[in-house]
Amino acid sequence: MDWIQISIVQIIIEVAVFLILVAIGEFTVKRLKNSDNQFLNPKEYLPDEEFHSVKQVYYLIMMGLCFVTLLYS
Repeated sequence: MDWIQISIVQIIIEVAVFLILVAIGEFTVKRLKNSDNQFLNPKEYLPDEEFHSVKQVYYLIMMGLCFVTLLYS
């Protein structure tokens, strides 16, 4: 019975940490979207074609990482 209580407590702590991190992430994203910081906006200093190619490379890298993760899990 003791190991069941420990498992439940661990799951509750993990969920709480996850929810806190999600809340921090949402707050950060909202704050960055509402700010007028031009440094964080790549469309300000990259042409449209270059911006789209950077997005394509990013998506390609993410798909590759997901594929490698699936292979090794």
